[in-house]
Amino acid sequence: MLIERDGKRSPLNIDGREVFFANLEDYVRLLQGHGAKIYLVLGVPVQQAHFNPTKMITRGLTSFRITPDVDKDVPTAELRADYAMIDVKLRGIAERTGATLLDPFPDICGDSGGCSPFFANGEPKYSDGVHLRPSFVRAHVRFIDFLLE
Repeated sequence: MLIERDGKRSPLNIDGREVFFANLEDYVRLLQGHGAKIYLVLGVPVQQAHFNPTKMITRGLTSFRITPDVDKDVPTAELRADYAMIDVKLRGIAERTGATLLDPFPDICGDSGGCSPFFANGEPKYSDGVHLRPSFVRAHVRFIDFLLE
């Protein structure tokens, strides 16, 4: 995949990511110039191995196996680390442009320092390792509600 800036195309590698964020900042400024209020959403907790319901249980012909530690919380710091570079870039853009940052972590993980893969009566929060289940979102995710009112 290539990304373009100033007539030059770059692969979306480490250098290309810098181009992406520079383009994003330019686009935020362009939209603000037209009177738009801009919101940037920080990374969401993603953990294929621990949050994916299809990996929590392995079924065989005659039995099933529950993944060890499936009920253990994943440390929030570990989940945030996956997006650290991106979040730093988004925070920088927000500081320089006045865009508003939205953080989904508290709604998804709470404030305990760990993130459980489950909610309610042991229902998984995710439908796969990266997409939240609609029932969880309706009941718990509120960080964007003020935009929809």
